[in-house]
Amino acid sequence: MSERYEKELAQFTSDRVYRIVYESVVSHSVREIEALLGWLGLEMDVGVHEALEHYRTRDAHERIQSRVDFKKKSVGRWRRELTPEDRVLALQEIGKYLDEYGYPRN
Repeated sequence: MSERYEKELAQFTSDRVYRIVYESVVSHSVREIEALLGWLGLEMDVGVHEALEHYRTRDAHERIQSRVDFKKKSVGRWRRELTPEDRVLALQEIGKYLDEYGYPRN
């Protein structure tokens, strides 16, 4: 799947692709969303600010929404929750992309 993504992405010129890092969105939501909206030629409005604040401490991965420290719980979750065997399989699939985008493998 990752190779297919890269192949599809290569069909677009760089001015048509906006790359965003998940950890940056989690850590600096307002800044990252403002940058994305700016790239799209849109402005951040009050409703977006309100939504970001409302959902800032919500965990989108849990069925029952509860207040959590999303930054600590979400980033790197795959490393904590996959079994050692599954982490090996995941690294076989995504290892080169972790390297390419500057993420640690461990």
